[in-house]
Amino acid sequence: PARCLRFYYYMYGKDTGELKVHTTPTIGRDRKMTLLWEIKGEQGDEWKLAQVDVPPARTYALIIEGTRGLDFKGDTALDDITLVDGPC
Repeated sequence: PARCLRFYYYMYGKDTGELKVHTTPTIGRDRKMTLLWEIKGEQGDEWKLAQVDVPPARTYALIIEGTRGLDFKGDTALDDITLVDGPC
């Protein structure tokens, strides 16, 4: 069944980088990552809700990837990460 990944994110500052969510199979030879969601740059001085539809699969790994910006003047944070049954 499909699932919904929900989390809150905070991305503030002029040098804020990127945030991405990928899946990758954990069984089989093909371990190619599939990008499900991404956001780049400053998103304001507030927490925001992300909801990412995760397609049905037997087994997989979820990867949340954060990349910093070019300098130190940017903050990124995650909170309240949940995976629930059903679409978002």
